[in-house]
Amino acid sequence: MDGARVSDEEVARRVATLKRLKALLQEQREKFAQYLVVLQQQQVAIEAQDAETVLRHVELEEALLGDVQRVQKALAPMEQLCLQQASGVQELAQLRCDLSRVQEQVYAQNEKNRALLRAQVSDLRQQLDEFRAARGLVSYEDGEDSGTVIDLSL
Repeated sequence: MDGARVSDEEVARRVATLKRLKALLQEQREKFAQYLVVLQQQQVAIEAQDAETVLRHVELEEALLGDVQRVQKALAPMEQLCLQQASGVQELAQLRCDLSRVQEQVYAQNEKNRALLRAQVSDLRQQLDEFRAARGLVSYEDGEDSGTVIDLSL
């Protein structure tokens, strides 16, 4: 292969690599978009204090995170390969930008949901404390001489 010219085989390989990277970036963006929708629905469930719906959303969230991690494992080496080839970087810049934007939205929504959950847990703890017997209250038996043994013999 001549240094100035790239063989047809090399061009085909680079094109295939770029297409695969583009497909992976699009898939990753779609997974994050789905994740964002789940987080937004989860926020509504948290605000409505619907524990069952929150649980279902957590299960969906875990499945989507598994998908995101799976795609990321394939995406990282493909990006490295494309950077080594130094071709098509400009073509994929918009996809990377879109992916970054959706990731930032996901992180922000996730943090918002965490704050809501922390507030609800705090409220629940306060409610539990209110249900518990108040400290300092005295039993009706305290301070009086009352029997501690009962004679059951006849």
